[in-house]
Amino acid sequence: MPKLRLYNDLVRAAYNYSEDWVSREGVTNEEIERIILYITFDYPELFWVQPSWTWTDKQVKLKFRCRDANDNFDLEQVKKKHREIRKAALQFTKGITRNTKPYDALLTIYRRLILTLDYDGIGLNNGIDKDTSRDDPLRSLYGALVEHKVVCAGYARTMQYLLQSVGIVCAYVTSNEGANGTHAFNILKLGKFLYYLDATWGDPSNNLRGKKDSDVVNYPYFCVPYHEFLRTPAGWDPYHTPNSKIFPNFDKKIKYMNHEYHRFFKAYITSYNEDNLVRIFSEAALRYDKREMGCFTVSIRCVDTNFQKCVMDHLYGNGRMSSIIERAKTATAKKNKKAAKLFERAYTTNPDYSGVITVVFETPPSKKDKKKKK
Repeated sequence: MPKLRLYNDLVRAAYNYSEDWVSREGVTNEEIERIILYITFDYPELFWVQPSWTWTDKQVKLKFRCRDANDNFDLEQVKKKHREIRKAALQFTKGITRNTKPYDALLTIYRRLILTLDYDGIGLNNGIDKDTSRDDPLRSLYGALVEHKVVCAGYARTMQYLLQSVGIVCAYVTSNEGANGTHAFNILKLGKFLYYLDATWGDPSNNLRGKKDSDVVNYPYFCVPYHEFLRTPAGWDPYHTPNSKIFPNFDKKIKYMNHEYHRFFKAYITSYNEDNLVRIFSEAALRYDKREMGCFTVSIRCVDTNFQKCVMDHLYGNGRMSSIIERAKTATAKKNKKAAKLFERAYTTNPDYSGVITVVFETPPSKKDKKKKK
């Protein structure tokens, strides 16, 4: 097949750092555009390949980023970045072995990525990605793993790269066009099940706000089916709809719920029951690992947004939150007194448009922070 042949020839050219001409016999310009797009989607490690090309009637060749001051492809720059990427990636997969359950590996990488990366609103506003001849710091593995500042494409490409490195099938997906452009996220496979995952929208940090929310991990779009992935703010649903031209066979077919975060940890609720809420809070505290989870949070998914409002009315309109937390503290203390102290901290509650209620408990200042204040 001409299209498959060209795809393979261009992948080989990319890995060989070759900008030589390749035969395009039997392949239209539109098909070439799609092929190169698929290559950049399928191989996040090929960060030097631009999503564009040079062509004649009979041949086509790739265009590379990472060019020097004379506009020549800078192979030494690429090799140096490769070394740094591989070294940095080890910090995200440290401790994950062949014996690690795939779901545990996924959670570990997801949390480490969110706690390490910041959404780079400053870089985006300053247009640091406009020079297409340079490596795109906002959307590349290098920007994520080494510099830790990216936008949605950087989160999604890095999730894909890291998950694939530990044997989890993961695809990079872009959305339909919205008022502010497109969005990037992932579709992954656990066992025989497919799920949507959006790490960008699981990270509330943005360097425009300094360190605010930099230690918070959210789970509204962690291994969700399509109908829950579409629960977004009004007018934002295009950003969670796979581009219909590029990904015609996705969307509604993905409906599994086995590994959705809240169902997996029995924090999915369909009725208001305070005993159940106490259990969810207590189990969250007993699971908590400060090194891997950031600040202590309790995340609950309601069956829909109408029920979410009902739960919030009970918790705050009827003043039940303090009672639930106190009961959770008592229940937790019977098993782990240290974990029970997590409930002594101040907290804020963040209900969102996906039906998830997240209770964020304040992180006490570290010894370093205390010394700085003195």
